[in-house]
Amino acid sequence: MDSNGFYRRINDVAIYDGAVASMDTYYGRWQITCQLHGTIRSCQTRRQAVEAAQAPAQWCTGCFIESHKGELSLQ
Repeated sequence: MDSNGFYRRINDVAIYDGAVASMDTYYGRWQITCQLHGTIRSCQTRRQAVEAAQAPAQWCTGCFIESHKGELSLQ
């Protein structure tokens, strides 16, 4: 981990120790950020953060929409 709290990157998701990175940790110490869409999610444990980072379409709206192109309609 670097001095800014950066822990690891998985594809386009960065994982931070929010306490070290001076991020809001009210909902969880570990922060995952989608580098493509700017979405941030808090996780209680580092393991949860790593698991969630592997499936960004489950928590990032932009990734969800991109992964379902052609399947979604605005009816």
